[in-house]
Amino acid sequence: MKKINWETIRQDYIQGYKNEGKLYYPSMRDLSKKYNIDISNIGKQAKKDEWVAKRKIFINKLTTRSQQKTIENFSDETSQFDIKCFIGARNIIEATELTIDMLKKKKEETEILKSKDIKDLKGLTEIRLNAQKEAKLALGESTEKQEVIVNIIGEDENNDKP
Repeated sequence: MKKINWETIRQDYIQGYKNEGKLYYPSMRDLSKKYNIDISNIGKQAKKDEWVAKRKIFINKLTTRSQQKTIENFSDETSQFDIKCFIGARNIIEATELTIDMLKKKKEETEILKSKDIKDLKGLTEIRLNAQKEAKLALGESTEKQEVIVNIIGEDENNDKP
């Protein structure tokens, strides 16, 4: 009678094995054929050592680790992208600042801005606002103006009511 290596069979069942380059989780029937052991013997050993529950736990842990690794990779890429966006937004704001300063000097010299200058200024303002929004998004801040209007008198009146 040959000695059965239950540890190897158990490991194959719980952790699976590579088959044609892919991870394969064999059935007890597959293991019976692979190791030339009666399926009822494998079933008894599996029940005794709780192979089915251990396989589920193993697969859950493996899936969780894989998901965590994906999240870490995505998080790193997102952080790098946010840094690039923030630097780009800062560069845009600095570049528009020069043009705005030039328009200020022109106004001081002539005291009048031409309609083209005003359109340029409006365009620069929009560019700067968009760059500011991009920078805030990169920092994880809200980009929408949030206002809370509190009517103190109305609150006092409501608080006085029983």
